Amino acid sequence: MCRSVVIIGTRNKQSYFSLNKNKRTCLSYLGIKRKDKTREHFRNYKKLLEIVEEMIIIDMTLLKENACL
Repeated sequence: MCRSVVIIGTRNKQSYFSLNKNKRTCLSYLGIKRKDKTREHFRNYKKLLEIVEEMIIIDMTLLKENACL
């Protein structure tokens, strides 16, 4: 699943939330007011993913250490 904020238009640029899931793209109009808040949500989501990946690495390390006991 891929998420992003995209700008569409040549003269009148508009912000959209783009979601790609199961080879289908869905667009939702954001407008000026919701664009910044949506970008903030994306930053938070990316931070969450980084934390989860760190936790997985720690878990894998612990599992390897316990396997040797």
